[in-house]
Amino acid sequence: MVIDFNIINYANGQNIFHREYFQYVLVISGKGTIKIGTTELALLPHNILSLPAGELADLLVESDNGIVLGLMQLRDMLITQTTPGIFPASQSDLIRRLFYLGMDIEGMQLPRKTAVKSALNHLIFETITSMGLIVSDVNPVISAFIDDMTSNYTNPEYDYTRLISESGYSINHFRKLFKETIGVTPITFLHNLKIDYAKALMRRHGDELTIKEIAEKCGFKDPYYFSRLFKKIEKISPIEYLNSITE
Repeated sequence: MVIDFNIINYANGQNIFHREYFQYVLVISGKGTIKIGTTELALLPHNILSLPAGELADLLVESDNGIVLGLMQLRDMLITQTTPGIFPASQSDLIRRLFYLGMDIEGMQLPRKTAVKSALNHLIFETITSMGLIVSDVNPVISAFIDDMTSNYTNPEYDYTRLISESGYSINHFRKLFKETIGVTPITFLHNLKIDYAKALMRRHGDELTIKEIAEKCGFKDPYYFSRLFKKIEKISPIEYLNSITE
């Protein structure tokens, strides 16, 4: 199995989306709508779409800064699915992290790199296909919370505890329920969103943006805190990560 990883930025307005191969599309940032025949799918941050190969699709971008899509194209598989599908943001955390891992591996010099990529490709495919069995089991309160967080995580004033209070759950009970459902606590999920977006910005802009500017775009008021959190999650500093992808 071969999966090609790529990140593409589409500008605000009307665009043409190519579907040469079956692909999974991760919405990294921005909002829009994709129309395939008579089917329209909303593109919201961190949703995942499954799109069969076929004719060009119409992509309407509704964000001033455009929309950033992570593409996972399956070039060597015969997929019988003929209609597009969508998975909500509440189910995408693991896939997002695997996607970024795949992007990182593309730029690494590794022994037996082909074997490593093959193992990751199978893991991604098995994970995504299994998602269809568990989507309906997600607590709607958790889904609404994640959708709210993925739409607002770059806002430095965003307070996720507001939504918890409105849900009727206590903070501790909600945190426990969230971790049982998603696998991490709400604050860890929020931090992962921010750091994943920071990595996407670095891949997209290289050294055109300073670390301070990246921190601000990710909703951090303090660039030093951003750098500490980045290193805690990624095990390397933002500068080291930037150097690793621009060498």
